[in-house]
Amino acid sequence: MGQHQRAIQLHEDAWKKHRQILGDNHPNTLSCQVNVASTLNELDQYQRAIQLHEDAWEKHRQILGDNHPNTMTSQSSLASTLSNMGQYQRAQQLHEDAWEKRRRALGDDHPASLESAQNVGMGLLNRGQAAQARQLLGTVLANSGVLSAEITKKRCKPLSVLRWHYDALVRHRERSTSLKRP
Repeated sequence: MGQHQRAIQLHEDAWKKHRQILGDNHPNTLSCQVNVASTLNELDQYQRAIQLHEDAWEKHRQILGDNHPNTMTSQSSLASTLSNMGQYQRAQQLHEDAWEKRRRALGDDHPASLESAQNVGMGLLNRGQAAQARQLLGTVLANSGVLSAEITKKRCKPLSVLRWHYDALVRHRERSTSLKRP
């Protein structure tokens, strides 16, 4: 917890300095705001995190437009916080929308598109749609091979975690299938 508290302090200091120098609506200031919100999410301070995420997302949309990468990142960050709060339906809608926008703007194999696809897959899993989650997460794993290790580290959740979830889904399906056999 101590490192997260230090991180939030550093992020808030950077955000304050960006606001003073660049103003509240500068894209770099908004990125700092998203960093603060994401760290608050890690500290389970969801209400404040959601307020900051929603504000940053709205400003990104107004300043940069719906299809700008920063706007999509802001949207995805909001969705992740909502998911952590258990608001799976709204989170899933935002993740699916971000994924579609990223696929159109960046292509299916771009790291940000794969990250969004992974978020959609995990959302399906959270909502009990294991078969669809397994299919989508399997596709993400297959396409992740085209990414360099550096990009994967920076943009996608660790593939070992994704691999674990995917393998768990496969095992679940195999058990379910074996239980149905006479």
